[in-house]
Amino acid sequence: MTLPTNIDAEGDLGVPKADYAPTADPTKEISAAEYNRMAISLSMVTYTAPRAWVVVSAAASAGTMVRTHSAMWGDTTAVKPTVTATSTGVFAITWPASVQDLHPVASSQSTTATNLRMTMPSLRAVGQIFATCAANVATVTTTLTGGTAASLDFNLAVY
Repeated sequence: MTLPTNIDAEGDLGVPKADYAPTADPTKEISAAEYNRMAISLSMVTYTAPRAWVVVSAAASAGTMVRTHSAMWGDTTAVKPTVTATSTGVFAITWPASVQDLHPVASSQSTTATNLRMTMPSLRAVGQIFATCAANVATVTTTLTGGTAASLDFNLAVY
């Protein structure tokens, strides 16, 4: 998902910074070198951090398939993904197309999936899991090892 977008340390955070004067009180001020290290670390993690995740119970009825979820924009019911079983072993997971970010002055941000990571939560997973993404929708297919479609529980992380 592209919320928030990957942060560029130089363009978004103004790195490198330089001290105007020596840091007088390190308990109340931060040196430019410390800020630069923090900004670069923050920038790097935005390239690899999941934007959202969901745990799906395939055996549950429609509307209750989401066992738990969270995202960079919250974990409330208002931003909970919708999971629909479109056929045996095929699920559409839809996040809101846009959400309000959590900044003090909130703004609307689009949610577009760019990469997915799927796992099966138990050793019962004698199957396989495949996923594709387009915009704010991920499509997950679960099968038994032999390729037969089967509705299996799964975890999905969206990047």
